[in-house]
Amino acid sequence: MQSIVKTDPWWFDDPHHAAYVKSALLGPTVPVSALWDHNSAPMLESRTSILGDGLGRYRNQLMAPQAAAERASIEEIFA
Repeated sequence: MQSIVKTDPWWFDDPHHAAYVKSALLGPTVPVSALWDHNSAPMLESRTSILGDGLGRYRNQLMAPQAAAERASIEEIFA
């Protein structure tokens, strides 16, 4: 992938593409599991899907925006 990105100017013509390429393809990366070693909240949110559930309920018009936002609150996870 790096050789393709480095030889094709399309990846760097747009500043949004350039930022992505530099951080995701050309820069150092960290496995997601390394983040969970220090804070288990992202893993717990991923398992329980609190944010997705709240957004889905709002999108499907099952809840008002305020109620969906309160349901999607992840403060208790980070506490």
